[in-house]
Amino acid sequence: MARVTVQLLAEDARDASLLMAQHGAFQVEKGDPANPGLPDDPAAEYRRTYASARARLSKILNHTTLPDRHPPEVTDAPNEGQLADVDRQLGALWQKISEREEQVRLCREHKQHIERQLLSLENFQSLKVDLGRLRQDRTFLDLRVGTVPSKQYARFEESMGLAGFTISRFLESNGVAHVILAGQKGTVTGIEPVLKAAGWHALEIPENFEDRPEEIRSQLLAKSAQCDADCARLQAEIRTLCEADAGPLAAAAAQIELASPYAQLGDGLRARGGLALITGWVPRSAVEGLQAALESKLKGPVLMQQRPPLPDESVPSVLRHHRLLAPFVRLVTNYGVPRYGEVDPTVVFAVSFIAMFGMMFGDMGHGAVIAIVALLLRRRLSPFTPFLIACGLSSMVFGALYGSVFGFEEWVHPLWISPLTDPLLMLRVALYWGIGFILVASLLTVYNRLSDRHYLEALLGGSGLAGISLYLSLIWLAYGWFAQGRWSAAPVLLAVLGLIGVMGYLWHENRRPLGERILTVIIETLETVMSYVSGSLSFLRVAAFSLNHVALAAAVFAIAEMMNTVGHWITIVAGNLFILVLEGAIVGIQVMRLEYYEGFSRFYHGDGRAFRPLRVLQSNPRGPQSGPIDS
Repeated sequence: MARVTVQLLAEDARDASLLMAQHGAFQVEKGDPANPGLPDDPAAEYRRTYASARARLSKILNHTTLPDRHPPEVTDAPNEGQLADVDRQLGALWQKISEREEQVRLCREHKQHIERQLLSLENFQSLKVDLGRLRQDRTFLDLRVGTVPSKQYARFEESMGLAGFTISRFLESNGVAHVILAGQKGTVTGIEPVLKAAGWHALEIPENFEDRPEEIRSQLLAKSAQCDADCARLQAEIRTLCEADAGPLAAAAAQIELASPYAQLGDGLRARGGLALITGWVPRSAVEGLQAALESKLKGPVLMQQRPPLPDESVPSVLRHHRLLAPFVRLVTNYGVPRYGEVDPTVVFAVSFIAMFGMMFGDMGHGAVIAIVALLLRRRLSPFTPFLIACGLSSMVFGALYGSVFGFEEWVHPLWISPLTDPLLMLRVALYWGIGFILVASLLTVYNRLSDRHYLEALLGGSGLAGISLYLSLIWLAYGWFAQGRWSAAPVLLAVLGLIGVMGYLWHENRRPLGERILTVIIETLETVMSYVSGSLSFLRVAAFSLNHVALAAAVFAIAEMMNTVGHWITIVAGNLFILVLEGAIVGIQVMRLEYYEGFSRFYHGDGRAFRPLRVLQSNPRGPQSGPIDS
């Protein structure tokens, strides 16, 4: 990666940004603090106009779609005046659309109000009287409409009768009685406590209910239908407006796209007078090509200077992989983006993940189901389809080695071994795999430390060459003890040298008082040893899950044997689905854990930032664009 500074005429900066975006290898970066001589921001107003035009276009595209191709005659980035014209054009169109959109909103609110009134009308639907008369205040008649719990109705009716009120029940719904109370006004006092004790709830009759319920309902339904018709008419007018301006709208979208690179330059563009400066990062292999493109297509002179990254400089990392590795890239960057110069573990991650998944979930039938389902759902699962297909194929390969098809071990002869026939061999193989995995991770750690110029840590650190020597000596000692019953001098000497190196490095790095320093060195050395030992033993789960897979299938078959013919096959199918879904998910989680905690945590910082080159931002033809402008 090279830090690049492009000096050019300010009038050429807009076209230069478009060329850089089309080249796809220039990431904008804020200018060097050591070069404060260009204080002006020539694109400030341009960015504001661009942001306004882009926002208006996004709103308009909520109501229409763009043609598949934009007008081909638009090839140059618009100047500030042209972009302002585009903004005004879109503003005028959006003004017309927004007026109708506001009317649509009011129509929908009115319809919701009507729906609430229809719901309220349900309380009075059984009445055959003019609701307006029930609401009127009378001189001599005390008339009330309300509800009481159905279980209280008999006692309530008796109490109201003693008070001189007649009661009429007109609706029973959900344990609630809807009633009308009528009595002479002023002759009876103190009925409010009786109403409260009975659970009385007064029903308010809306002011616009001035007719019989069935007539009111018909009127409300007619108003609701009119709201629907008005909404449809307004939306049709919006579509007509967009279709009438389809050509200019497509041309405006193309202008906004071509303006996007210049608007994205932000603090990477500085100027004074007629001179402009653009700074950023470019991969070393692309510097000459970018310089040639700028020199050949810009009108004025161009001077491009480059320098290597400074030691403490934050440098973006270029992540370029085949598209089939895209799901693995996502899983790696989910842990973190590699630092500049740090090993990108995507390929190692992909190979080891696929291999471990197959080891732990080896079955030809289950693997085939995973691969087939991934193919059938490839549009929905994209871009994880290659990931699932690879896992399914790995499961099929190890299923052939284990001789397992949907748990049946009689259908095919294993190319290697059925896991349950020799569990100790499976555990040994898993342990060897774990040792190899940790050694590879440790060697990558050494490479990364050398890349960071931490030479002493690469040589003597717990994850450096001294730590690797200590780990290898422990393996050698364990093998000698279990295989030969004794230790030889060579591994003991290697262990001592490794311990001296690790402890010496920890002593050198520690600046605490003497007693605390000694204690810290001892504890961290033991932690290093235990990390290697526990990490190696952690890979025994690879064998454990391969054994567990067979054991679960055996359990399913044992239950199936107790069933009749139909129940037998239903149990086998259901059991295989259970194994496929539940155990498959658990195996995937366990493999991810081994990758992250036994692999990445040893060698991978993951605190870098991805290289994001300047690009032409495409207008979204089916909705608003997402994400702010980088400025």
